[in-house]
Amino acid sequence: MRGWLRPDWVVDSFFDLKPEGLRRAGIRGLIVDLDNTLVPWNSAEETAEALDGVRRLIDAGFRIVIASNNRSPRVGRIAERLGVRAVSFAKKPLPLGLRQAFRWLELPKEAVAVVGDQLLTDVLGGKLLGVRTILVRPLVETDGWATRVNRLIERRLLGRKP
Repeated sequence: MRGWLRPDWVVDSFFDLKPEGLRRAGIRGLIVDLDNTLVPWNSAEETAEALDGVRRLIDAGFRIVIASNNRSPRVGRIAERLGVRAVSFAKKPLPLGLRQAFRWLELPKEAVAVVGDQLLTDVLGGKLLGVRTILVRPLVETDGWATRVNRLIERRLLGRKP
């Protein structure tokens, strides 16, 4: 089970991803979690940092799709402002929503990575999809109730700190 929860890379933040490093690894497309990966989970709007980070990667030739378990209209609104497509209510780690995001990228699996802040949703979902995974630290230390449960399980299973 632990192999399914082991990310291929760990970085502090989505905003630390470097185009040249992704290219060297053969990555050309990213399926990115929204809450606590691109924007704080409790933020109603995108941030300037999210706009800049997404734009920097798109300008460098990367394709980006958001996949969020959140089902609020906020997901689509933020994605539109960031200039990317989004799958809301993706039901990660189940691969259904991630498959839709993957199809939109129109890239082979070896050129795609899932980026997110949770092992039990983002990393496991990416592994089940058959792509590489990048784990980032959550943008803020607070979480919604479901994520708090996931983080408790992560700590118990793997000794991972939030």
